[in-house]
Amino acid sequence: MNCLINGTLQDKAENTISDNELLIMFKKVEKLPYDKKRLVKEFLDSFLFKDNVHRQLAG
Repeated sequence: MNCLINGTLQDKAENTISDNELLIMFKKVEKLPYDKKRLVKEFLDSFLFKDNVHRQLAG
C-alpha cells in the first residue's frame, strides 16, 4: 500500500535523476556485489567532497 501512495524507489529515482545515463549507471551499480557497491559509494563520496571543497574555496 505504501508503494501506491509514495511510489516505488525506482519511480522516485526516475523522477529525481534527470540524467538518464546516470540513472542507468546507478541501476547497474545496484546489481553489483556489496563490496563493489561500497567502493563506488566511497568514490562518489570522495568526489563530491572534493567538489564541495573546491566550490567553497572558489566562492
